Amino acid sequence: MLLIVDDIQVGNGRSGDFFSFEEAGIKPDIITLSKAIGGGLPLAMVLMRPDLDQWKPGEHTGTFRGNNLAFVASTQCLDYWETNDLSESVKYKSAIMKEELEKIAAKYPELEAKVRGRGMIYGLEIPELNFAEQVSKKCFEDGMVIELAGAEDQVLKLLPPLIIDEALLRSGISKIDNAIGELIAEKEEKISGEFVL
Repeated sequence: MLLIVDDIQVGNGRSGDFFSFEEAGIKPDIITLSKAIGGGLPLAMVLMRPDLDQWKPGEHTGTFRGNNLAFVASTQCLDYWETNDLSESVKYKSAIMKEELEKIAAKYPELEAKVRGRGMIYGLEIPELNFAEQVSKKCFEDGMVIELAGAEDQVLKLLPPLIIDEALLRSGISKIDNAIGELIAEKEEKISGEFVL
């Protein structure tokens, strides 16, 4: 039985290791990857154990074949992985994200927020209906785009660039904190004041 791993959705390095499955000790037979490997340009690859490579030259065709610019961009992206520096940087910033998001969750216990993720993939789940969407809108008004995830868009999804500097990362998380604080204050004002329909 072959073990095939699709590393397309996470992106190279985002979990802290080059491949997202490495931390689990998985040793796949075949790996499919794209997006991040092309440095933002269209490129996809299939990696396989040498004994599985039975294709003859020209048997493998695809939409992204022969894109020289994407090959050059990919080569430049791979240069970041010549040392462990980028991986260590991702792990360092991951710890910041986890710590700061956990502080936010603890600061507003009424939200029952949960922090989950690893590497440069984090989410702040806020179960209250539409609250995460309101936070996203407030952040947008403050100059920051933050996407939502989850079946009911209840998760603020943090996917900053791997090479973001620490000050900018902390500034972005601070904007989330400020947006939540403003929304809670507005909600308390509505509850304690006269409710007008």
